[in-house]
Amino acid sequence: MLNALGDRAYRAGQFNEALKAYMASYPNFPNPYAYLMSGDAYWRAVLASHQGRSGDEAGRCRVANEHFPSDLRRSLEEHFQRGLALHPAPGRASEPNAELRRRAGTTAACLGELARQYDGQPATTCVALDRLSACLGAPLLR
Repeated sequence: MLNALGDRAYRAGQFNEALKAYMASYPNFPNPYAYLMSGDAYWRAVLASHQGRSGDEAGRCRVANEHFPSDLRRSLEEHFQRGLALHPAPGRASEPNAELRRRAGTTAACLGELARQYDGQPATTCVALDRLSACLGAPLLR
């Protein structure tokens, strides 16, 4: 029920609402799908919150590096790594959500690399949101 609610919100581009629904399902039914989708929805919500800013903000840094690497690592641990650990072993294409697992694994690897790239950078460094977007790729649900 909560995953279906999350899916509807996700498909509508309401990533904050999707995140809430997926995370609410953890206590009752900890499942790989909810963990993986919550990680994806979280970062899509971050991107969505920084798009369409007014013209007076053009050229300004939208996300500084101050907490970015630690946020990435926390998301990887709390969402992606748990979801991937709960998911059946890779390699069986017939498994439900095998494609989701594959894509989430690719996203997690890219986000981990992004965290390493921003580690040690000054807190005022501007995060390249296009790189974050590239890690996420196309939405997991259509």
